[in-house]
Amino acid sequence: MSIPTYQLYQTLINLGIEEPVDNLHAISFDMPVKVGDFSVTGMPSDHDEPGVVAFLVNDGRHNYGYSADVRLNGPKRERVDAWAKQFHDQHLALFLVEGTTFSFDTEAPVEDQANPSTPLSEMALQTQFGDILDHADKLVVINPYQRNYARLSAFFNTTAAHGRQLVVEPAEATIMEALTQVRPDLVIGETIDLDTIREHPEQYVLQNSFAHLDWLADLPVSVYLHSNGEPLGDYDPRFEQLKTWLADHQIPLQFLSASGHASREDLITLVKMVNPRIVVPWHSFHPEREAEALDEQTRAEVLLPEKDLYYTMDETDIDE
Repeated sequence: MSIPTYQLYQTLINLGIEEPVDNLHAISFDMPVKVGDFSVTGMPSDHDEPGVVAFLVNDGRHNYGYSADVRLNGPKRERVDAWAKQFHDQHLALFLVEGTTFSFDTEAPVEDQANPSTPLSEMALQTQFGDILDHADKLVVINPYQRNYARLSAFFNTTAAHGRQLVVEPAEATIMEALTQVRPDLVIGETIDLDTIREHPEQYVLQNSFAHLDWLADLPVSVYLHSNGEPLGDYDPRFEQLKTWLADHQIPLQFLSASGHASREDLITLVKMVNPRIVVPWHSFHPEREAEALDEQTRAEVLLPEKDLYYTMDETDIDE
């Protein structure tokens, strides 16, 4: 993992959210690392978790690429363009590409398949958030992805620009401090309590995790904004619990999401940009859907690996 991801991971370990792993090493961006007979280079990319990398692997004869989680409509698109061009110039023998958006029946990954929302860009998300703040007369609650500290920082800026203050939980405050060197002023249980928020709900935005959903029971809430926080979607049993609890307490639920994963069309575009000899779709509930699309729309040979089979790469695979 990259150094920023390593720092985030260590912070989550210290908070008791993640378990430690032995022999874990961070790598610098664009610096090849030797792992046995392999050379591995991590390149900065774009996803909804900052620090994500794409990997270029060389075994002395062949070059292999791995997209990792990636999107093309994010604020760091130039990073994706850079590694995709390098992959193209390296004439990849094999490209492993994620396929999250092919996992679902909808074109984009959405939380509620029965009532799909429209995923936004990170910029459009903040614009819509600002509009919501302007029209809410009570407390606005957000449930963001805990590891996306870049979006949480953007929420701070948008909240302040619209005359409110963002209140966060201690874990999010610690993550923010560790990764951005700025600790939020208003932290539940440290510098502000729920009673203060209850007295002037129109002055605040409250970041609220699923574990502390009960905090909202006695607060006047205008809207609960689900922004890719946990539970992530209806494939998680807790998601139905969340919807039921909010409905029982007459708190409107609204999705304010920006996916960290490329659309189906963008995944096809990415493979065309890389132009590999062989492409393997994975990281998907339905990689066969992506395989069919790639087979129809790209020049790459599509491979769906079978369990317990071993594959070798011949010289002809890179010479042709």
